[in-house]
Amino acid sequence: MGLIVDQVEHEIAVLGYADAVQRLMEFYGQMKKNVAEVQAKLDACTSPDDSLLSELERWSELRDRAEAKAVEVNLPLALAWMKRHVHGRDLIDHRDELFSAAQFAVYRAVKLFNIDMGYRFSTYASRCVYCALMRTLQRIGRRRQREILTTKELAEMIESRPCPVPEQWARHEAATEVARIVLDNECELDERERSILLFRFGLGSGLNGGRLMLAEIGASIGVTKERVRQIEAKALAKVRSTLEARMN
Repeated sequence: MGLIVDQVEHEIAVLGYADAVQRLMEFYGQMKKNVAEVQAKLDACTSPDDSLLSELERWSELRDRAEAKAVEVNLPLALAWMKRHVHGRDLIDHRDELFSAAQFAVYRAVKLFNIDMGYRFSTYASRCVYCALMRTLQRIGRRRQREILTTKELAEMIESRPCPVPEQWARHEAATEVARIVLDNECELDERERSILLFRFGLGSGLNGGRLMLAEIGASIGVTKERVRQIEAKALAKVRSTLEARMN
């Protein structure tokens, strides 16, 4: 009976992916039913039944093997589905996050698929991955918008040009205060967080007020542009928290 699991790669080559995986999922579904039935019998027993325990162990092993194989053969397709539905900057900047979401969607699809519903696993899994990717893209979009707003707001405050006009003095003071928080590390930034803010807002020595782009900072410290964005957002939250605490 375990041959269905062991030979799935061969069946994919002969029958095609969709049909071979459908057979595997049918087998997996049957194993789950067998485990549930034997477990129900054991629960009804007043004393342990060795034969039922042995049967439960057998079905459970086959179920687990089928589940692991189903996940394994479908994971490469998570990347294909991701490339099909995600394009441009999001695919480049958020590749790891999107692929992780696609992989987890495949795992959940295998766990939750019910063969009795009458549709094919390939259709169900594709839909699960698509929905997971769309949710992830929405989350990325919301996060990016928050980061853009926070960065813009603090960037305006950090501009330290002389402000002789009286009504601009408060802004100048706030900018000086934010710069001091970062330079003196009063918000307890770690070394990488502090370096990124110094580069980002032109506060580091030798920058002469010039600001580096995310990609430039990433290249200088050996991380991706998206990782710089994430670290910057975390650092800016610490700066904001310290500044708000002083203003209250």
